[in-house]
Amino acid sequence: MIWLDNVIAVPLIGLRLEPWRKTSCALIDGINQLLDDYGEFTLEEKGPFGIVILLSNGMSFEINQQDIIIRFKYPELRSDEPGKFPQLSHPDPVPFSKLLEDAQAHLIRIFDSRLFRDDRPLNRIGVVATASIGPVPPPGLVRFVKHMGSPWSGGLLAADARLLCVISKSDSVRDQCHHILKFDEDQRPGHIMLTLDWQRVRLDHTPISTDIIRRETEDCSRSALQYFERFGEGGMQYGNASS
Repeated sequence: MIWLDNVIAVPLIGLRLEPWRKTSCALIDGINQLLDDYGEFTLEEKGPFGIVILLSNGMSFEINQQDIIIRFKYPELRSDEPGKFPQLSHPDPVPFSKLLEDAQAHLIRIFDSRLFRDDRPLNRIGVVATASIGPVPPPGLVRFVKHMGSPWSGGLLAADARLLCVISKSDSVRDQCHHILKFDEDQRPGHIMLTLDWQRVRLDHTPISTDIIRRETEDCSRSALQYFERFGEGGMQYGNASS
């Protein structure tokens, strides 16, 4: 079990392709058979070239001119009792790794629909973890915050920061990650919002096929999870920063 499975964390996984011109109506027609298999859903047009499909379980699909994005958000459950205000709640948490696995399967299924049969290059794949972290953060996050606050004797009281780092690079790909951190010990002590937005940017304009997408998404999901784990468990090197 990874540390993200022990906090409230939700995934996003997405592809960015070379842009193409399909209207939202053409997108709906292209995945019409797939939508029939999902049962209950809500469909929204997002401008002239995009659609968003919302499933009742909290999973959503956004497709536009260049992006295919699968994200999860815990749905709000409403209970009504006579004489009382409606009560809102959320379902029990699901491990992040399981949610990411499900999102990845949806991505492959949508890409494999008859909508995507042309050979447009793949520009990037992104795997995102957004976590709400309570008063006992993972040790790697503690080290990261200490490192950011190391120039000051009192450390950091609040932060709203985004850092983009290059993890590795070759002639064909660049792996990178946005680290988005927000907390305020005065306003909400012991609470941190953290987003790790891991991306593989293709530098060689690879033509796409379902087999390539399946192989790439599996490899990217595995690499992203390894990086998230290393970051959270304290495997990063911060010079002389103490733990």
